[in-house]
Amino acid sequence: MTTRASPSVGGVEEKRELILVAAFRVLGEMGYAGTRLRDVGDRAGVSVGLIQHYFDSHENLLAPAMLHAAVPSFDDQARLWLESSNMVMQYPHLSPLLQSVYATCHGHLRAAITAVLERRALTLAPALVRPAPQ
Repeated sequence: MTTRASPSVGGVEEKRELILVAAFRVLGEMGYAGTRLRDVGDRAGVSVGLIQHYFDSHENLLAPAMLHAAVPSFDDQARLWLESSNMVMQYPHLSPLLQSVYATCHGHLRAAITAVLERRALTLAPALVRPAPQ
């Protein structure tokens, strides 16, 4: 059962924020193929029509939702990076939308691994650090 947000949430930015957070959570739970705008709307407490007003398609909601949360924990960043890579292989038409997600997550992961290497706490990290594909 999904938890519905309060319908009294006000402005445009607050609603857009609710939608992005809800979409990120639903994508994490259901994967791309299992995510429906209705599920995102239920989670955010908004109508499907409002989601379509801000993001004209399912695909155009995906990358902003993933980028919106692209700065959380190392584990979340790694999961996003892997998920965006897998999604491009499964849904090639999403490649242009996911390039920025992949690049952002890759940059965060590379910085985190570099910081760990500087502290000499992770001996396997050199094999993990490689340039992002172009």
